[in-house]
Amino acid sequence: MRATLRFRNVEPYQSTKNRALEKLERLDNYLRGSVDADITFSTERYKKRIDIRVIGNGKNYYGKETSRHMFETIDTAVEKIELQLKKTK
Repeated sequence: MRATLRFRNVEPYQSTKNRALEKLERLDNYLRGSVDADITFSTERYKKRIDIRVIGNGKNYYGKETSRHMFETIDTAVEKIELQLKKTK
């Protein structure tokens, strides 16, 4: 899986990068062939936001989430994409 990480108004901490990449590895069970992921981290006042777009199996899968904690936001967004993948499997 190739992942592109973008940080807008957020410090690019290594722990945040690692958490996002670890969670995205779970999606490899559902996808075959080459997979691309675009991840955008941003902050709006006190809220953390993440937008994830995964391209695989000839389809696009999206997950967007906003909350107060970045790790919680990453987990929820990846779960949304995982549910989409389960529906199409």
